Amino acid sequence: DEEEFFEDESQDESTYLLPENEKELENFIHSVSQQHDVYILVIRSKRRKHFEKKRWNAAQNLVKEVEVKDPAQPAKAGRL
Repeated sequence: DEEEFFEDESQDESTYLLPENEKELENFIHSVSQQHDVYILVIRSKRRKHFEKKRWNAAQNLVKEVEVKDPAQPAKAGRL
């Protein structure tokens, strides 16, 4: 029984963080959190650019459609 007590005690000690390791872990978690925030911003920016490009292409296609249907009245992308 005494051996089991020591084994259990050593396992419990291994689950505790030492003060110097706790600070290192805190820094690591903070760093990962900041990286995550940057990734989210990059993803949002790329998504926004993708949708802006789709809107621009749709507007250009509309202009081309209008020009084909009524060549006497040229349409410009800025004046839809």
